[in-house]
Amino acid sequence: MENKLYETGTLIETIENEVNINSNHLNLESLQALSHKITNIKKLCVSLNIPDFSKALWCYETITSILYKYTYIFALFKEKQFYLAWCELEKIEIALASLKKHLSIEGNVCNLEFIEESVYDLQKLFPYRIFVSHESIYREIECSICKQRISIRKPCGHIVGEIYDGEICGRHILRADLLAIAFTENPVHKYAVCNISYDQESKLIDNYNYELIEGFFKIVTSPNDSWKMETNVLSLPHENFIDFAPNDYCPCGSAEKYSACCLNKQGVKHVKYIIHLIQ
Repeated sequence: MENKLYETGTLIETIENEVNINSNHLNLESLQALSHKITNIKKLCVSLNIPDFSKALWCYETITSILYKYTYIFALFKEKQFYLAWCELEKIEIALASLKKHLSIEGNVCNLEFIEESVYDLQKLFPYRIFVSHESIYREIECSICKQRISIRKPCGHIVGEIYDGEICGRHILRADLLAIAFTENPVHKYAVCNISYDQESKLIDNYNYELIEGFFKIVTSPNDSWKMETNVLSLPHENFIDFAPNDYCPCGSAEKYSACCLNKQGVKHVKYIIHLIQ
């Protein structure tokens, strides 16, 4: 058993080094291969009943997934699959929130602080402002770890967000009643973008203007580029927007009527985004 522990510890040190190397040279193929390797070693740790090693490998697995998704976003930008890229940004945000409960990313561990800031800045460049939110009553809930049906009076003992045998604990909603649907600017989950749908042939229907994202991609062309975004708030004269009627959406992009937003102000609010490449 001691030999197995030593060998497994050595494997984990190797994984740690590979994750660090890959975080500086992002490549979809190498990250995918690394993910498979981590999964296999994690299965070994679970079979040997080494919970600390299993948790460490879950962290490396999650980091590798974040690095992969960040790299994949640039491939989606190139293909003009902007909504899918938006969904990947949301997945990174959720994964980082889970990871930070178990591992500090201070000091830019594996470039994660940079990626976290990049995700926040990239989301600003998307034209989405209004989202669909729902209110539901969950009738049947299952623990992702033990598969037990749970309720307030029948908890299973597993804690949401904790790691068990290399897997994070969550809840599967098996049955729910929808109570209401609302429109919001600050959703809990950001996938439900208004005015995006699929036709009968599963082709995406999307009429949003992505010129800011396209402009960004002309400057930052690779996931290995280091960059920083600066924002300047300007006030543009109303003469520039004579084609906008008072009941039209405000040209500032707030999703409010022009008359209720910038029309009675000195000018129309305009945010200028400046991208700096860092050598």
